[in-house]
Amino acid sequence: MLLKEIIQTDYREINAHNRKFNYQTNTYFNTRGVGMFANVRQHPKDPHMVQKCQKMTDDTKSDAYPIFVRVLLDSDQKENPFFPRIYSVKRYSDADEATLHKFEMEKLIEGNVLRPKQIVSIAEILFDEEFNEDYKITTVTILAQAIRSLCKAPYLLAHVNDNNLKSAIVFINRLVKNGLQLDMHDKNIMFRRAAHGIQLVITDPVRKY
Repeated sequence: MLLKEIIQTDYREINAHNRKFNYQTNTYFNTRGVGMFANVRQHPKDPHMVQKCQKMTDDTKSDAYPIFVRVLLDSDQKENPFFPRIYSVKRYSDADEATLHKFEMEKLIEGNVLRPKQIVSIAEILFDEEFNEDYKITTVTILAQAIRSLCKAPYLLAHVNDNNLKSAIVFINRLVKNGLQLDMHDKNIMFRRAAHGIQLVITDPVRKY
């Protein structure tokens, strides 16, 4: 089951979940990805999951991911296949009320492991012929640009074949209308291996500013 609410942990030091941080290389052991706001590492017990741990940086306050997750899990879109599956959220606060989050979630695959033919096949399923002709989607970068265009110009949703993707775009636009900024690029989409093939997943579509 997907998590339905944010879990408030007991008081602890802000960096309690960062004790395995390797300061010499500035990365986590078992790191799978390093971003501006968070590091992603392999879950220590489940090979099909990862842990996304926020970093304390000067830009942390502009990270909208906790808001995105909170709103997503409290909406009818929490099981939309175009969004990541979140299984656990823990919040860590210090005496100064600084807050970091740790998210336990499904392990996804990055777009750089996909062949151009696979990207084309995904696009042909998701969009109509006219849209594909206009965008010529052969890379993850172009696919992300296409999703960004759909968010910025909702009338283009008429070219989307999948109703779940339409609902995902509407959800993202609702976040933007409520004050967040669209942050759609190739680093913020990943993919899930599913029974029907490769599934696009929009992982982190917004930021605060």
